[in-house]
Amino acid sequence: MNTFQRRVKKLINIRLIILILITLFLVQFLYFSQDDLGRSESPKKGHGVGVRREVRQVVNKRFNPDSRYSKKGYRKRQPRIGNDRAGNIGYLYDETNKDIDYDDNTTYVDDSYTDKDYDKESDQDDWRAEVDRVGQKFGDPQLVRECWSLVRGKAPKGLMWDMSKAVRHRLNYTQVPTKDEQFEPNWEDQLGEDKMENKTDEVQFDCDSYLRDRFGGYYQTDWSSEKEKLFPLAFSILAYHNYDQLEQMLLAIYRPHNYYCLQIDKTAGSVFQSKVKKLVQCLGGGVFRASKPIDIKWGRPSLLKAEIDCMRELMAKGGDNWKYLINLTGEEFPLVTNRELVSVLSKLHGGNILDGGTTEIRKERYPDQLPFNLSKYKSSTHVFMNNEAVNFILTKKKISVSLFKALYSHNFLEESFFAILHYNPQVQLPGGMLDPPESGLYENLDAARHKIWRNKVDYCPSRYSRRDICILGISDVLTMTTESYGRQLFANKFIWDFQPAAWDCMNVWHHVKMERERLKGKTAMDTSYFTTSSYIKHTRPVPGY
Repeated sequence: MNTFQRRVKKLINIRLIILILITLFLVQFLYFSQDDLGRSESPKKGHGVGVRREVRQVVNKRFNPDSRYSKKGYRKRQPRIGNDRAGNIGYLYDETNKDIDYDDNTTYVDDSYTDKDYDKESDQDDWRAEVDRVGQKFGDPQLVRECWSLVRGKAPKGLMWDMSKAVRHRLNYTQVPTKDEQFEPNWEDQLGEDKMENKTDEVQFDCDSYLRDRFGGYYQTDWSSEKEKLFPLAFSILAYHNYDQLEQMLLAIYRPHNYYCLQIDKTAGSVFQSKVKKLVQCLGGGVFRASKPIDIKWGRPSLLKAEIDCMRELMAKGGDNWKYLINLTGEEFPLVTNRELVSVLSKLHGGNILDGGTTEIRKERYPDQLPFNLSKYKSSTHVFMNNEAVNFILTKKKISVSLFKALYSHNFLEESFFAILHYNPQVQLPGGMLDPPESGLYENLDAARHKIWRNKVDYCPSRYSRRDICILGISDVLTMTTESYGRQLFANKFIWDFQPAAWDCMNVWHHVKMERERLKGKTAMDTSYFTTSSYIKHTRPVPGY
C-alpha cells in the first residue's frame, strides 16, 4: 500500500468517525428536545420546524423540590392496570385498587400566624364526603376518586401513564347541545396559533337549563361568605378559542358579586363568540364582554391596549366597589378558590403583586430614555392590582400616556408598562414599591403564577413547551396541588387537548375544596407565605385595605 492509499484510507476513517458523532448528536437532540409541542415559534438554530412526537413520557413519580426536573429522575413506562375502554379517562378501577385513601396527610410548618378562615386541622380530616358529592355533581364518581388519589400523591401504579394518554372528554361539564359539536380542533392546530374557523351557525340554548346542567345547578346558589361579599374582585380575561375551557375556568372563579370583563379577540370564530354572548346573558350581572373587540397580536401594543380597555370598563361598571384586578387568559386555571384568593389579597394592605425587577431586561424592548427619568423594569404579563392603582393608571394620563407612547414602537409592552409604574418609587403608584428592587431590601414575590420556563429547567415535566413555557400535564398535577398551593395563585399554561386529564383533575381538586368550604366554612390553605413576605412589607399601603 503506497502513501497515497494510506492517506485516503485514513481520510475515510476520519469522515466515518465524524459521521457517527453527528448521528449520535442528532439522536440525542431529538430525544431530549423540548420543542415537541406543535410547531416552532420561528425557524432558528436548535429548533426544527414541524411537529415532533414525544419520545418518552414522564410517569408515576412524585418529584421532590430538588430533583423533580432532573433528567436522572426519569422512569420507564409503568404497566397499565385495567382495560382501556374508549371514552374512559385514565386508570380503570379493578377490585384490587378500589379502596383509595381520601385523607390528606400534608402538614404545614407551625408559626405564630393565625387566620380564623384557615382550618389547619382540616388537613387531617376525612375528605370522603366532599369527594363523593363532587363525584355526583360531575356525574362520574369513579374519575373524581381517581383524580383525588392523584392530587394527594397516592395514585396506584399506572394511573399517571393512563391519564396522560387519555383523550378528551369524560367529565360531564357541557350538556347543552350546540350546532358545532362536530368541530373539535386538535391541539396541534391550536399551537400553530390558528384561530377557530369562521362558522356562521347561531348557538341556541335556554339559560335555566344551561345553569341547571352545570353540576346540578351548582352555580345557581350563592354560598359566598360575608368576607368574600365585602371584598369583591375584578377579572380581565383574554380569550379567542376553546369555549369549554374558557367556561370551566370562568365557573371556577365565578361569584355573583365579582366583575368579569371578557376581552374576546376580534378574529375569533363566530360560533365561539356566539357561545360567549349566551354565557354572558345567562350569568348576567358583573359578567360582560368588552365593548370594543381588538385583534390581539402576541407581543404587540394591541395586547396592552386590550388589558387597559378592560380596566376602563371594569372601573365604569364597578367603580370603587371591587378591591383588586386580576388579569387572566383562557388557558389558565386557579390554584385557589375565591375564598382563598380573598383571604390572601385582603392581607396585602393594598399591595400589588408583580413578579419582576431588573433582571432579563432586553435593550431592544425599551427606548434609550424613558419619560420623567424613570428606570427600566420588567415583569411578567400577570398582575394583581388594587382598585386605586388601576384608577391611577387611567386618570394620571400625564405619566401613563407618556410611558405608553414611549414604549409603543417596541415589543412586549405589557411586560414593561406595569413594571415601570410599579417599581419606580417616585411614581407613587398606590400599592407600588417603596424601594426599588436593586435596593436589596426585599425578595420578589413569585406568587402570580405557577409557570415553568423551559430555559430554567433541564426539561419540562410534560416534555412539551410553547414559547419557552412548559405546557402543564399530568406530571405537574401533584406539584401544583402541594408545593405551589399556598404560594402561587394561578397556573399557566394548559392546552385544552393536551393530556386533558390534568385539567380535569385540577378541576376536581378545586371543586372538592369549594365543597369543603361550603360544608365547614373554612379553607385548607395557609396564607403565611404572603403575610410574612418582605416584598409586601415594602409596598405602599393603601387606606381602606
